[in-house]
Amino acid sequence: MDENSHLPSPRGPPILVPRGVIPPTNTAVEMQEGQPSPEHHHSFRDPSFLARWTRVFLCVCSVSNVVFIWIWISAQADGEPSRGGIVSLAQLMPHLFWYYPVQWITVILVLIWIHRASYNARRLGAAEMEFTPLWAIGSFCVPLLWFWMPFQVMKEIWKASSNPSHWRKEPGSPLVVWWWVLWTSAFSLWIVDEVIIHMFSDEGAWMGWPGIFSPVFEIPAALLLVVIVGKVHGSQMEHHRSQLEGGD
Repeated sequence: MDENSHLPSPRGPPILVPRGVIPPTNTAVEMQEGQPSPEHHHSFRDPSFLARWTRVFLCVCSVSNVVFIWIWISAQADGEPSRGGIVSLAQLMPHLFWYYPVQWITVILVLIWIHRASYNARRLGAAEMEFTPLWAIGSFCVPLLWFWMPFQVMKEIWKASSNPSHWRKEPGSPLVVWWWVLWTSAFSLWIVDEVIIHMFSDEGAWMGWPGIFSPVFEIPAALLLVVIVGKVHGSQMEHHRSQLEGGD
């Protein structure tokens, strides 16, 4: 008998595996090869419900912005604004009771969906993604970085969902580019409007020209995001089903 046979294994004591149970494999190697282990299949979180309601509220948000623009046009026709196209808070108050709740619910749903999509992309085999799920949503909250980093996050999610095994070689999508151009335009106009209203307008003014044009860009941005959410969701569910069938 070999004298080393009684020495403990450098990897620790042997693991007793019941008959019929497949022992765990090297997850890192499987992730690198684009073949997630069974435990990754089980940790994949079905985003169907979340994706559905995210798209619903994006559409509702777009309708809310259309109503918002219509109220402003009506105020212009009636000659009610104080000057320079500025709309008062009193004019918009009836609309704001449901406008803000819809906006905030939509923002929360979009951020949760982004977190879920980034999380699931890893479970499908996308290795070495640059942005963690938490950082994916945090990139929208960091001043100045929010003008560029969220675009990188969405582009990464799109590529990793399209081809998890070789996502770095996957091309981006013009949908993501156009969504980001429209969204940053709407966001920039909103910031400019806030500066103008608080620094140069009369007391009681609530919205000026930049703020009115912001929804004009926000509406197509939201509708493009509806398409992006649908396509990313479809790709992830397709890969998840094919991996489950391959595992069977």
